[in-house]
Amino acid sequence: ELYKDRQKFSEQVFQVASSDLVHMGISVVSYTLRDIRDEQEYLQSLGKGRTAQVQRDARVGEAEAKRDAGIREALSRQEQVSAELLSEAATAEAQRDFQVRQLTCDSDVSAHRARADLAYQLQ
Repeated sequence: ELYKDRQKFSEQVFQVASSDLVHMGISVVSYTLRDIRDEQEYLQSLGKGRTAQVQRDARVGEAEAKRDAGIREALSRQEQVSAELLSEAATAEAQRDFQVRQLTCDSDVSAHRARADLAYQLQ
């Protein structure tokens, strides 16, 4: 109880100390319990296990955060490469369509020119 519920312990110490001091004519206005120690360091040993758990959980949390960040970074790079490839494919397709239209127009112009030349020769 001393370790787990320090507030309750602090209140009990305050009550006992206040009642003893009141009999001497002293009233306690403020009281703060700073530290609790024992000769065998039992209380300190109790905290070591919890401290180790907290440190372990912190390391695990940090490792998971780094892993998640790495995954998000890889996904972002993958999306970037995919977008670049789609853009290049769209550009290549547009360029191909342009060249096909240009060749079609050139072919039509050549056909009209050939007809005109033939018509000129026939006249």
